[in-house]
Formats: sequence, structure tokens, C-alpha cells
Amino acid sequence: MDQFTAENEGGDGAAARDIPTPDELKRRALALLPELRERAARCEAERRIPEETMRSLHEAGLFNVIKPSAYGGYEMGWDVFCELVMILSRACGSTGWVYGVVGQHALIMNRFGIDAMDDIWRENPDALMSSSKHIEGSFRKVDGGYAGSGVSTFSSGCLHSDWVLIGGAPVDGEDGAIGAIVKQSEIEILDTWDALGLAGTGSHDIKFDNVFVPEHRVRSPGRRPSGGIIDMPAFRVTAPGGPFSLASVMVGLARGAVDDFVETTRSRASRFGARVGDFQSMQMRIGESAVEVDAAETLLRSHVKKVMAQLEKAPPPTGEGGIDFSPGGNAPFPPERGPGLLANAFVAQLALKAIDRVFYAAGASEMVGGGFLERCFRDAQTGSRQFGLNWDIARTNGGRALLGR
Repeated sequence: MDQFTAENEGGDGAAARDIPTPDELKRRALALLPELRERAARCEAERRIPEETMRSLHEAGLFNVIKPSAYGGYEMGWDVFCELVMILSRACGSTGWVYGVVGQHALIMNRFGIDAMDDIWRENPDALMSSSKHIEGSFRKVDGGYAGSGVSTFSSGCLHSDWVLIGGAPVDGEDGAIGAIVKQSEIEILDTWDALGLAGTGSHDIKFDNVFVPEHRVRSPGRRPSGGIIDMPAFRVTAPGGPFSLASVMVGLARGAVDDFVETTRSRASRFGARVGDFQSMQMRIGESAVEVDAAETLLRSHVKKVMAQLEKAPPPTGEGGIDFSPGGNAPFPPERGPGLLANAFVAQLALKAIDRVFYAAGASEMVGGGFLERCFRDAQTGSRQFGLNWDIARTNGGRALLGR
């Protein structure tokens, strides 16, 4: 085995088993929608994904989509993954968001190397990892690895994960920052996520105190992953997250909201007894929102297809190869990145507008009671604030890319 890259190695190998087709996975996801919608209000009230939902996602094999076959995964692409995120988000935005974040983290695990993936998946093939962004504290170099204390933020899905990535943490006396994979049992989850929308994601801050992280579970610029990596197209991305995964949540939310509004408007009557569906204003709002969702889905699928075509031909993600689809940074933006940067956030804007238009038309009654459409509205408002989906940031960086700056 090459010391840096390995293909389909690192676990016990793909055992003879039935791997579902992408269409079968979509059918499984669609079959989950009634139970996800039934639990959506509970998910929000409890500020976590119900355990029954997590169990259903595991049983359907949905967390295996991006995972390497060496650890029981299906080694599929971002096109399949994004379709599943869109489907799940139709019924529950928080569930779609956690799946979209946690379900893509096999990409991050591979960037740490096979030795780290063995730690995570060899004993428990169903293990999940959340991620977090460093805000305070630091690590120090010690024998065999690093030790550190601090707080990191926005760890979506941490309540359901076995491991957590502490990202962007500084090291005392060194330039740059590291990423460290820590056992969930070694961190404290701080109850900080009580948000307007996406409340069920449990995107809490995490605290770690003098935690030790062995060398092979630490990643820093220029350091080769311990044990090599597994090369497959979905992993040939240099950014920490998968392309269009969170934009897919927004599109799924919009599809669910518009479908719900159409269904309720069919039988809805005004206070004066008129059929609301006969109002031209309602017909116009439904038509415009429906075509916006179609446009968002089409644009997203088109760009994900381009991404997968690029990744099929890309070199392994060795730190010297791979493709950067990240939404920002200080490096120059090559012109070819412009369309992708713009599309990622623009589909979220289309989704946001589609939801806002029908939510306004739903009237004052939708402002109380925590109904489905209101939840979609609040989830979309919250999701659109995420860095990669922020339209001001995206159109600035997209314009810079197109200008070659």
C-alpha cells in the first residue's frame, strides 16, 4: 500500500452484502417522511432529534451513503447524498440539517487518515461524528499527541454522536491551527442552542478540559494523514464539508412548505365563506413559489452533477490535489469557482423566497400554534444565516472569483 493513499483499505473490506441502489435509498427516505413529520413538533420542543428518528435513519442505511465500503459504506457521491437531504428536509428541517451535517462527516474522517477511521468505525460501524468551530482555548504538544482545553461552538448533532471534531484550534507556541477528533464522552455539551429555527439540531457549544488527543487523530496543514487515506470521488474535496449539502436542506424545506400550503389551500375557506383556492392572488403565489422551488432543485442538481464529474477526474485529496468547493477564505478565487459559490447560496435564497411568499399568504392564523408551515419558515430563516448559505458573502466571493481576485 502506498504510504499516503490507499484504495478501499483500512477496515475489514467490503463484506459480501446487498448495497442498495440510489433509487432504493430515495424510496427509503420517502417512506420515512410521515414519521418525521409526525415527530417534527416534538423534535423542536425537545431541541433534539427523537431517538426513534435516529434509529430509523440508521436502519434505512442513510448514514452509509458517503462512507467507505471498508467500513460498511456505499461509497456513493454527493449527488445521491444531496437528494436524500432534500427528501428528509421536506418533513423536518432539523432532521434534514443534522443528517446533512453528520452524514457527510466521513469526508472529514478520511482527511485525518485510516488510523483515525479505524478508531471510529472498527468497533462501531454506526458511529457518528459531529463537528464544532473553535472559539476559545488552545492545545499544547505532549508526548504522543496533543492536550487542550477550550470551548467550540455550533456542534449540530452532538447529542447523537459518538465523536466530535474540534476544528480550528490553535496550538501553543506554533503557527496555524489543528483539528482534533475527540470521544463524545470526553467533552461536555453546553446547553446553548435555543434558536428561532432548526431548534431540533441541538447545535450546542461543547467544552473540553485537558483532553488528550493521540497524534493520529489530529490534523494540521502539511501533515500526512496517519495510515494513509481512502480514495474515492466523493472524498476528492479539499474543503471540510460536502458541496451543496446544506443548500439541499433549504430546498427540501421549500418543497415541503409549498406542498403543504397547496394541500391546505385546496380546502381552506375565508372568514366570509369563499374558497381561498379560487382567489387569483393565491394561485399566483402558489405558481411563483412552485417554480422557484423547481428552479432551485434544477440549479442545485446541475451543479452537483458538475461537481461529481470534476471529482471523478480529480487527483486524490493528498493536500496537493483535490478540488476546493469551500465558500470563503483568504486565497485567490479562480474564475471557475464563481458559479458554484453563487449557486450554493442562490438556491437557498430561492427557497427562502418561495417559503416567505406562501407563509405570508397563509394569514394570521399561521402565526400561532407552531404549525408545519410556520416551522418551515423559521427553519429557513435560521438556515439561511449559515456562512456558506449567506447571500451577501456568496455574491461577494462569487464576484471576486469571476473577476479573478
